Amino acid sequence: MERFDSSIMASTTTTKGSAGKSKALARNVKATQDAGASQSLHAGAKTRVLLIAHSHPALSQGSAEIAASGLFRALKHIHTLEVRWISAVIGKDRPMHAGTPFQPIGESADELLFWGADFDRLLLSQNSRSSLYTDFRLFLEQWQPDIVHFHHTSGIGIEALQVVHQTLPATKILYTLHDYTLLCHNEGRMVKVTDNQRCTEASPSRCNQCFADIACSSFKVREAFIKAHLDHVDMFVAPHGLLANRFIAWGIPSEKMTVMENCHPAGSASPFRALPAGTNRSAFGYFGPMGPHSGVLLLLQAVESLLHKGLMDVQLHLFGSLEAQDDDYRQAVETLVKAHPVNIQLHGTYNIDQIPALIRMVDWVVEPGAGWDNPPAALEAALVHKRPLICSDCSGMAATIEDSVTGLHFQAGNAASLVDRLQQAASTEELWSKLVGNIAAVPATEECGEQHLNLYRALTKQP
Repeated sequence: MERFDSSIMASTTTTKGSAGKSKALARNVKATQDAGASQSLHAGAKTRVLLIAHSHPALSQGSAEIAASGLFRALKHIHTLEVRWISAVIGKDRPMHAGTPFQPIGESADELLFWGADFDRLLLSQNSRSSLYTDFRLFLEQWQPDIVHFHHTSGIGIEALQVVHQTLPATKILYTLHDYTLLCHNEGRMVKVTDNQRCTEASPSRCNQCFADIACSSFKVREAFIKAHLDHVDMFVAPHGLLANRFIAWGIPSEKMTVMENCHPAGSASPFRALPAGTNRSAFGYFGPMGPHSGVLLLLQAVESLLHKGLMDVQLHLFGSLEAQDDDYRQAVETLVKAHPVNIQLHGTYNIDQIPALIRMVDWVVEPGAGWDNPPAALEAALVHKRPLICSDCSGMAATIEDSVTGLHFQAGNAASLVDRLQQAASTEELWSKLVGNIAAVPATEECGEQHLNLYRALTKQP
């Protein structure tokens, strides 16, 4: 395996010498492109694939970075590919290194961080022009990837699409959509700020209703700016049809959209917990962010209602952190947890590698959020470990989980509906067994890698 060329980081400064080197590399790139294809697509050479995400699982346990990590490791097993991965990083996670936005992470020479803290969250733009148009461009010129596959542009900047296209016009660009950040300024949630109700359409006027201090004209500029850069994408990938259709309705050409599941965590299913005599499958687990939009407070209130009804064998295990939450919200969650210490436990932060052990505590996984979010990585892990899912009847979760077949749906944001579903789950042993039996085996990591390889071949016209 070829290791990362340290000269890439060493030369990505704005000195006169590196500027001259950049011009020389640009001439080499132009000559290669004039030959009709990048060198690595010639017979006998490996295809070079560059993955780009907005963070790394070592820094953040979000769905997009975990999916990118899974794909990276799947592609690394394909001998016809040479793969590298760039993850954006912000100031709170890592300080910037002098002279370059690049820095290594861990022991792998093929994984890099890109410091992108000067990021405009309205336009999704990188304000540090030299980072993109000098350092990132030089990286592309030196390594010359045949495929650049984005899993997000937050942190690095939407302009990275343009830089790839301008630097290497023959290189194919893919973009996997994980959420609605490109459409929605409210953290990509497609939920109204005013009343926390789901939003069915992204438009400048509707966005202005949520953010009255930002003019409609600014949101119009935002939309035009983002779409202009998305024009450089050769193929969009969505993990489910709901997400794909939403972006097609927004203006992404349907011929540029394909649906393909994310790479799931590898491994065999964890054993189910041993049931104490006289009890049912009534242990519920929540994995993920613990903020106000997560639905955790709704879940806690629903479990408290079950306890008041006398279902005293119900257990709730919460895996996530409250550290970043405001005092009032954190106190509301902690008050409910402390009121029922026997039945509710807050375990704190976790990483994806711990899920096989942690999920042994639970019979069911609950995702109580009411947004249009893409299925969180924890839900994907639950499918691997065959724990039925209880989720709201909206978003990518409902698109993934079939009601009363592989899980249960409740009416989004409706506490009474969630209570009914939890009570049904906790009281009906044969229901749990039926749903577990219906959960299909998750495709292996290798299969996911081969699916992406076929897509890459189709785009690059390789046999």
